[in-house]
Amino acid sequence: MQKFYPFKYLLAVITAALLIASCGTTQGTTGETTPNIHGTVTVWSYLTLPEVAVIKNLANRWAAKTGNQVNVIPGTNLNFQQFATAAHTGKGPDMVFGLPNDNLGTFYAAHLLAPVPAGVIDPSEYTQAAVEATEFGGKMYAVPLDVETYALFYNKQLFPTPPKTFTQLIQRAKQIDKTSGYYGFQYDINNFYYSYAFIAGFGGYVFKQSHGHIYPDQLGLDTPGAIKGLAFIRQFVTLGLMPSDITGNIADANFAHGKLGAIIDGPWDISTYQKADVPFGIEPLPLLPNGKHPESFLGTQTAFVSATVSKTQQKLAWSLMQYLLNHAVIPLLKAGNRIPAQKPAQAQAIKLDPYLKAFIEQSQWAQPMPSVPQMQAVWTPGADTLVEVTKGVETPSQAAYNMVREIKAGIAELK
Repeated sequence: MQKFYPFKYLLAVITAALLIASCGTTQGTTGETTPNIHGTVTVWSYLTLPEVAVIKNLANRWAAKTGNQVNVIPGTNLNFQQFATAAHTGKGPDMVFGLPNDNLGTFYAAHLLAPVPAGVIDPSEYTQAAVEATEFGGKMYAVPLDVETYALFYNKQLFPTPPKTFTQLIQRAKQIDKTSGYYGFQYDINNFYYSYAFIAGFGGYVFKQSHGHIYPDQLGLDTPGAIKGLAFIRQFVTLGLMPSDITGNIADANFAHGKLGAIIDGPWDISTYQKADVPFGIEPLPLLPNGKHPESFLGTQTAFVSATVSKTQQKLAWSLMQYLLNHAVIPLLKAGNRIPAQKPAQAQAIKLDPYLKAFIEQSQWAQPMPSVPQMQAVWTPGADTLVEVTKGVETPSQAAYNMVREIKAGIAELK
């Protein structure tokens, strides 16, 4: 099983009634806008193949209804240079449906994102973090589709009562007999995506953010709070709960085989554990000793219209976008088991899959993944720092200092 790295798990579920008043269209009888122009809309979709099939089916319905044509092209990885080259040579898509928000910054900096027209969505109907994930300078340049984060899976046989605090979790985990091949608590500890929740929970942060602006030159990964977070992570190893070289694949396998009491994981592994017949439950991440919630990363899948295509093509693309968002929620929930960014639709998601409730609750305390190009300079130093800390090669304060230095050097290379 390949372990998760930021946004391998692509989400796309949402319900929205979009009013594209600025697109020069007329209202249809079903509430969608019907374009008074005709053409062909090209969509690149980086969702899973079952989800792309849903999008193709809906897009074809839109085409038949409006007298237009549509091409939905599936992809595997959204390479920025691939998109930029295609966009600037007139061979790119009119719309991208399913892009992790942490990639948006690169596209925005290259002036490839068309701003979302006023009235397209009502931001109050969406989780605040999802809206922030699509903003640059306080203005939206993409539509939030869905959100993802991680939570605590626990084995009901090894953890009869779900832990509400990490103090309780650690206490119970230490009681589980490792000599018989069972373990109390493990996760992909050296993966910055997961361990960041503890750094943030104690007050650390990646980049300073204020009023919709992100300041990549102001890092918070060597602050006292960040250092406390690294020290807290280190104790999982020093207390003997997990080895310093534990991987996500190993932790996943242990939980799937009923040998692990608790693991930090995401909704992408629900079906895996169900197929393994593990008696599990899911809860938001337990409270930290400081009484705060761990602040996990919140990823947001987005859709955007290309700024390089003509205004006519943009009008058609927004019309198709509206139709997809109005009709995709149930089919995509069933195809991908995803968490909608729109709050009213989240209750519907929980009815379809009660396991999603814990992730929706955790999302209340999650931080939007920084959507700036400089974020790519964080992942490797972050992972290297965790290795140094969990192995005891460096103290948390030394490791934090070196991490920030390496991130700054990486950002300088991006310029």
